[in-house]
Amino acid sequence: MTFDPPRWTRFQVDNTAVWLCPDRPTWFVPTAHGDRLLQQMPTDTASQDLATATFLQRLPDPPANSYQGRQTLLGTTPKLRELWLHITDRCNLSCSHCLFSSGPDQGRQLSLQQLKQHIDDAAAQGCRLFALTGGEPLVHPDFAELIGHILAIPDSRIAVLTNGLSVADKLAADWPRQRIHLQISLDGRPEHHDLLRGAGSFKQLEQQLTWLQQQHWHFTLSCCVTKENARDLTWLVDYAADQGAAALHLMWHFIRGRGSVAQHLQPPELLQPVLAALLRAEQRGITIDNIENLKAQIFSAPGTIHDGSSAGWEAGAIGPDNQLYPSAATIGLAELATPLDQGLVQAWQQSPILARIRQTSVAGLSDPWRFLLGGGDLDHCYHHNGSFVGTDPYQPLFEQLSLLLIKQAANRLPEAAQPGLRLKMGELLVSCDSHGPVALCHTNCLLTLEPFADSRSRVGSYYAEAVGDKRLEILNPVHYDENMMQHIPAAFRFRGYGCGSPVLDACLRPGEQMVDLGCGSGVECFIAARLVGKDGMVTGIDMLEPMLDLAQKGAIEVQEHLGYNNLQFLKGFLESLPVADNSQDLVVSNCVLNLSTDKRSTFSEILRILKPGGRLVAADVVCETEPDAAILNDENLRGECISGALTQKDLLGILDESGFTGFSVIKRLPYRVVNNHPFFSLTFCVRKPENSSETVLILYPGPAAGLLAPSGAWLQPGQVNRISRQDADLLGTQVWHLDSHGFVTNVTIEAGANCSRAPEGRTRTAAQPPSRHDSGCLVCGAPLVYHPFEQQIACHFCGKTLSANACCEQGHFVCDSCHTDDALSLIEHLCTTSGVSDPIQLMKEIRRHPSIPLHGPQYHALVPGVLLAGLRAAGHPVTTEQLFAAIRRGGEVGGGSCGFMGICGAATGTGIAFSVLLEATPLKAARRQTVQQVVQQVLAEIAGYEAARCCQRDCWIALRTGMRLAAELFSLKLPAVEPFCCTQMARNHECLGLDCPLWP
Repeated sequence: MTFDPPRWTRFQVDNTAVWLCPDRPTWFVPTAHGDRLLQQMPTDTASQDLATATFLQRLPDPPANSYQGRQTLLGTTPKLRELWLHITDRCNLSCSHCLFSSGPDQGRQLSLQQLKQHIDDAAAQGCRLFALTGGEPLVHPDFAELIGHILAIPDSRIAVLTNGLSVADKLAADWPRQRIHLQISLDGRPEHHDLLRGAGSFKQLEQQLTWLQQQHWHFTLSCCVTKENARDLTWLVDYAADQGAAALHLMWHFIRGRGSVAQHLQPPELLQPVLAALLRAEQRGITIDNIENLKAQIFSAPGTIHDGSSAGWEAGAIGPDNQLYPSAATIGLAELATPLDQGLVQAWQQSPILARIRQTSVAGLSDPWRFLLGGGDLDHCYHHNGSFVGTDPYQPLFEQLSLLLIKQAANRLPEAAQPGLRLKMGELLVSCDSHGPVALCHTNCLLTLEPFADSRSRVGSYYAEAVGDKRLEILNPVHYDENMMQHIPAAFRFRGYGCGSPVLDACLRPGEQMVDLGCGSGVECFIAARLVGKDGMVTGIDMLEPMLDLAQKGAIEVQEHLGYNNLQFLKGFLESLPVADNSQDLVVSNCVLNLSTDKRSTFSEILRILKPGGRLVAADVVCETEPDAAILNDENLRGECISGALTQKDLLGILDESGFTGFSVIKRLPYRVVNNHPFFSLTFCVRKPENSSETVLILYPGPAAGLLAPSGAWLQPGQVNRISRQDADLLGTQVWHLDSHGFVTNVTIEAGANCSRAPEGRTRTAAQPPSRHDSGCLVCGAPLVYHPFEQQIACHFCGKTLSANACCEQGHFVCDSCHTDDALSLIEHLCTTSGVSDPIQLMKEIRRHPSIPLHGPQYHALVPGVLLAGLRAAGHPVTTEQLFAAIRRGGEVGGGSCGFMGICGAATGTGIAFSVLLEATPLKAARRQTVQQVVQQVLAEIAGYEAARCCQRDCWIALRTGMRLAAELFSLKLPAVEPFCCTQMARNHECLGLDCPLWP
């Protein structure tokens, strides 16, 4: 895309910049570096550097089409979903700010018969929400019967706006609490409340609130903010919290009825009192529903258009004069009245007033906030200047609050130094109502009937119904190999609600600590428990108790089958993980990250709990371009892992901005097509940067013009560079790893006709073969055939005829001398020049060389050489002559000795190393015994596996045991030999599989 700054509006909030698009509902907060780039952005973008280009492609796309108004998307047959009933003008108070000048002497009210008829007509159209107001609705003589009539409608809900003075007398004990919501007026401290509502009214109300709390009624406190009580808002928050209110609601003052200019507070003067109240509400754990409603608009899915009021589209109001009005606050305005002579349905469908309202839209406004704030509140727009949209006098307050909320959200996490994003619309979701691409704004009189239902709670409800494989639309079959499931009882092999197999793709190693996010019923944790072994630990985290109960029941039987306990399941949320800092080697997630309502916090938490160098391996649903808002706002599609899917560029961008490195794609497969929009299953891996300063030499061989390392280093082809060990490991075979002599150690390179000399100190006894295979026959790669008796066979390379027990299926035979000579030179060279105390690291370095095959007698020399080199690097006295002697002696151990002679060459090699160190001979009894005991222990470990030979596995066992015995015998502090992740399974046709200690 081409970012065009003039099409955007930039706001400065202290040190934070917010960029808002007037043509499309979207915004973003750049880093300080990114903001400077955007302000100085040249018209010529061809000369942009890579960092700038990467940043710019992360920015939101411009709108594909111009918006023509809400009618084009909402249709022409609005459905009545919410009916307000101003049932009486009578009130037991005469409040000085009353919109309708209600009082005890007012007599207009709707009869019970009229009310029932309107309610039944609305219910027949699908309406299920009925709001009762006045005056004081509780003084209506038929209030109780009216409530009973509404409750008889299935799934109906009732909101009662009341001063609360008679609730104890009017609310029946058997009415369902969950279907009736009370919004009770409280206008500040006692003296200010009484000033507006009458002397003694506060004390009466306080008694009623106590009764409500005792009877377990849910209620909201509502305050009409005036000059007198604006400073009471923080007190009011505390009072609401102490009284057990579900939330606090702020009414914006009207100059109408008894409401006067003298009471009115100009909207800009409201900002500081509201901010102070918001801060106190966060401290007390109570919500201000105006703020939560505003958050739901600002932190909604990108592309969501908020266009005008629900009044006239989904909501209507009937006044005590038995006429239909757009909203409760417009009741009594004759020019907005529609007669109900022909019934509610006809009035709703044919009202010219409502038709005018339905034709209004923010599409014609020039306000940059139009798509986010929806053109303001219809009631305040009309009372201010007679229009239905775009003239709300409280709009400046909402704009300032929106900017501060965005700034607060962006500042929760550290800011990166490079150009990037701190937050973008859609990365933090407060609500995900199913309303398609257009959302209608509710009038301010009533904003919520219950504690705000955020996206997380909606997802939780969706998956609570999925416990035990009940959500067939998101079930994916378990395709794990049966060998990996043997220890899991059949009753707990639930199919997964996932889109991949990250637990297998992660190459788990024995002893690792792993966390599974959104573990569900735990099947992948059960698999991981076997892979990490008794020294590892697997922690499953889920937010649903039913899922955790299933997992914990399964864990009991799994642990009995395994014979050890390395499983735990914890309740937690993605954005707040109950795990210690820097404690995990691996975090996995299977189609769960897209469910997070706050993805930046989720990735920040994952980074926090990973050890330096630790990895996140996740399978998740992604897409290439941003879906339509109709998809993003679909509640069911969110549960099905579609609505929360990130674009691939945003996923990579957030991971990079969160501090991860080394993003790599493991798998990518088509997943679903929804409304012609394709979604993909992506399995990826990223790592937490290491603290190590270790570097290695590498060479990028091409063919691209350059390669960007994970840390940002630019590698040009053909040039040797020194980069971090982590970067080199992440780049893998894209770059060549070089040893100190320039040998390539990670890629097999055939010598061909090139001239080269062996390392000094050795001469070759056999010619370098032109081509060798690293598995099976060195000549052709065919499987080897072992004979029970020796035969006279000629060596393919040197031509010597020798007695041998093995050749390949094609008859090729390679003698031990040709098999090992080049390898022995390499082993001698690397072991005598190494300063590495970890024998496994040195073994891996040797094995990366092309002269070292997968199996062969070379390993009989490798073990003593590597073992002695490791001891020498750790400080034990080992001479170069001893190293040469041990390697030479190991090279004389014949191939196939593990099967033909009953003693593995790796065990023999360990004995050789100790023999050289102890200077053992056949006549030195004690030293001879020690060497034999060493071999015996190593051989017992190797023979503990019923397995064909695997030189990698047997050497690892030999080196691990040898280092442990050396530490005991020579009183040395040596590093433990840890398991590592095997990568040769596909090439080793006799692989032991899951029972191998190096199985990933």
